[in-house]
Amino acid sequence: MLDGLRCAEIADGSPQDAESRKDWLALQPEDRFHPQPYEQLAKALRTSGKIAAATEILVEKERQYARESGHSIIQFFWYRVFGPSIDYGYRPWKALWLILVGTVVFGLATIGDADVQVMTPTKKDAYHKDNSLRPEHPQLNVLVYSIDAFVPLIDLHQAKNWHPSGNRGYTLCEKGPFVLRTGNLLRLYLWLHTIAGWTLTTLFVVGLTGIVRR
Repeated sequence: MLDGLRCAEIADGSPQDAESRKDWLALQPEDRFHPQPYEQLAKALRTSGKIAAATEILVEKERQYARESGHSIIQFFWYRVFGPSIDYGYRPWKALWLILVGTVVFGLATIGDADVQVMTPTKKDAYHKDNSLRPEHPQLNVLVYSIDAFVPLIDLHQAKNWHPSGNRGYTLCEKGPFVLRTGNLLRLYLWLHTIAGWTLTTLFVVGLTGIVRR
């Protein structure tokens, strides 16, 4: 039982790596979660100059708390949906990997013949009569598009000039008037990509300022 234990630092020769200390913390009784030992250990590791290990201990504290029952709706989305992607605010830069995922997804939508390419200009007069893109219309860059759709309050002239068309792409399912195309799935992904961007970008900023802490 470590709850209530206080220490200033960890002695030389004692394990100071995160994995050994996580195994040590896991020896506590499992009747209920005790956050104080994690916080105290992280403080001692930080005092010893083990910043990365201290951060990992704090992340592990949040992982263990996430396994507890009785979370509110907001806590559920934080601990089960958004929080793990940025290690509960302790590593907010990890939100950037979703931009790379979006780059791949939007890039796949540009592969194939013109009649199945899902990404289309938002303006009807973007093409010449020979279906060539007008020079004044921005070219599609899937990396920049992913950033533009993900990060709020910026305008890189991609998201407002290009969008996935639900009427294009390969047909996946067709039953009567209902037709499911890859364009429909990409539009759904774009919505989720944008929502995740608004949420995680906000948490990114909050995490950098150290506010996201339980």
